[in-house]
Amino acid sequence: MLIELCLAIALNVPHQRVAAAYHPIMYAADRHSVDPAVLFAIAKHESNFDPKVVGVTGDLGLFQINPYYHMHRFNNVDWRNPWANASVGAYILADNLRVTGTVRTALKRYNGGNEAARKPSPKVRAYAEQVMASYIQARKCFNSSDKTL
Repeated sequence: MLIELCLAIALNVPHQRVAAAYHPIMYAADRHSVDPAVLFAIAKHESNFDPKVVGVTGDLGLFQINPYYHMHRFNNVDWRNPWANASVGAYILADNLRVTGTVRTALKRYNGGNEAARKPSPKVRAYAEQVMASYIQARKCFNSSDKTL
């Protein structure tokens, strides 16, 4: 409960939203071996922890997953279910980390696709920097050790 409250304050999000997403995100982080702090930072910027949000391009849920782009990898997924959405978001981030080697570059790829990691647009660069700033704040709630940034 203290970590949830810390995250709500650090990320400037209502506590009830963080509390509702806490267990799905922690499970996804553990399942895919991803620092939970970066997942909380992504959820802040993608959906402000609203599992029902639909983006202008049809992206869904906490991690704004595009079902059309990812349906070939994930069959029969309820994209609005916070547990499923967090797991898919963590899987995508873990894959991006494996390919790119750094959180910052993985965030660029998460937001803008494969090409964005090599030649990010100003919008993609800004997204990565905003999420990195939130990641640093969220990490303080976990007392995480430094990772490759």
